[in-house]
This record gives sequence, structure tokens and C-alpha cells, in this order.
Amino acid sequence: MLLLPTLQFDAWKRRSTGSLQYGRWWQARKGYAHSVHVHGTHFYVMKVGFPNYDRDGMVTTMNPDIPCTDMNDKCISLKWTNSSWLSGNVPDILPSPTFRFAVVFSAGGYVVLRFKATNAG
Repeated sequence: MLLLPTLQFDAWKRRSTGSLQYGRWWQARKGYAHSVHVHGTHFYVMKVGFPNYDRDGMVTTMNPDIPCTDMNDKCISLKWTNSSWLSGNVPDILPSPTFRFAVVFSAGGYVVLRFKATNAG
């Protein structure tokens, strides 16, 4: 499973080719939702974790499932709060996930994707 959290500060890191590396976190710019697609494949959206919002729809706090505890590291080394979720043991996976080619996730939230990698590149 590929985990794609977004954060509320400017921590956008992308290779010049724009490709997503296995095991890397893809982070969105401050306060914005961001779309993601995986070139050459479709994927299942297994779970979506949202941040907390105020009544005006503004993000008040990031989703607590993947906290950013070290701002010096720009939250590159994120881990699940609950260590039992490691190695794909994430609870509340959708029983009938949607099959997509793109997904939009909100700042402060995350998306769990599942896809079959059929090429090495």
C-alpha cells in the first residue's frame, strides 16, 4: 500500500522527473488539497483520512493518524501513531474501494492506495 499524507506547511518535495519513489511521502503545499495520479495504472482508494476542520471549512489540525512531530525534518520521516498499523495493517479499509486513476486529498489528511505494479519504472 502507498500512503500519501499532506501537510499544512510548505514541504513540497518532488524529483525533477515528477515520479513517485517507492516508500516516499508526497506532500502538498500549505493549506491546499492536491491531486495525485500514478502514470500508466489505476489504483484502489482503500482509505481516506481527513484533517479536522472548523465551521468555515478551514483545517484546524492535521489528521492525528500520522503526526508531524519534527518540523526540522519537514515531516519527511512520518510514521503511523499506532505502530500496529505498520506493514499494511491499517484498520477501516473500505470493503468496496473505488478504482481510480486520480485522487484528491486534503491538506492535513492522507490517502491509502493499493495498486499492482506491473513495470519496474
